[in-house]
Amino acid sequence: MGDSVAGGIDSYHFDILNRMYEQCVGKLPIKADLPNNEKTLFFYFITRASNNDRYLMMSTAATKYITLDDAAVLLEKGYIRRTDNIGFFTFTAKGLWLVETAVNNINNDDLIDFIDQKFFDIDGFDVKDISDKRKVILLSMVAVRSFSKGSAINMRTDAEVKDKWLKVLYEIDEIMVKHEIIQKKNSMKEKKLNGKTEHPASNLMRHTDGLSADTKSIYNNLSGDNRYYLDLSNNKIVDTERLGELLTMIFGNKLNDNNYRDFVDFIVPYARTERGLDLIGSITEDFYSLEYNDCLEDAFKIAKRNAEKTI
Repeated sequence: MGDSVAGGIDSYHFDILNRMYEQCVGKLPIKADLPNNEKTLFFYFITRASNNDRYLMMSTAATKYITLDDAAVLLEKGYIRRTDNIGFFTFTAKGLWLVETAVNNINNDDLIDFIDQKFFDIDGFDVKDISDKRKVILLSMVAVRSFSKGSAINMRTDAEVKDKWLKVLYEIDEIMVKHEIIQKKNSMKEKKLNGKTEHPASNLMRHTDGLSADTKSIYNNLSGDNRYYLDLSNNKIVDTERLGELLTMIFGNKLNDNNYRDFVDFIVPYARTERGLDLIGSITEDFYSLEYNDCLEDAFKIAKRNAEKTI
């Protein structure tokens, strides 16, 4: 037959698998740009390929010209499997991996590194810049003390409540622009939040994909329920260190002696102002009592210390 190769089969049987592989690659969807992304068909299969993509390619790779004796060898090794067409065989994951370790010169370390980057190196583990729009959302949620599921901002409610929340967003936006925490060109007034078929506040909150990862799971979107909250409390006890960390994400190194007191004086009592109290009827758990003022002030102190360390 031929010289022995990796995987306990000879070159003749490996050539059968290689021809199947070439047919499989020949049916790659246009969207699959392997040289710039997964590098290998195997990696593409386990990350981006849809069921239809995999079925099309595997069906194309399926071959009937394998003799029963050859098929028996490859079946025993677990490199191929039967398809829904009698007499046809196609790859198993083990078979595809065998070919690509040779064709693309990859190994187990490459696979582990790939899985680590894709599934274990979570975006939230890195310090990432949060967009100006999202900073406004987060600081607004801090201002109204949406620190639990029970105090979630509810966008599945009447327009009156949404209008009240929009006023909060605009006020927080204004002070952040004033102190140059966000750029004026990115302010809500400049962007002109106008919802055509959806309330602008609801539309803004709905487009926050990835913000949970960017805030280390502090920000939460109750999927399908249009409710949003900051996971900062347990039994109404607020985690001040975690709140300080969130403020650090919002302000970066821009919280300083010149603006610190303005933000503390504005944000700390905000929930107990008319704008904040307007929202109290839409939640089941509130953090409006005075005891939380100290918690907020302490969190701002943490954020200011963190800002000074980065200057």
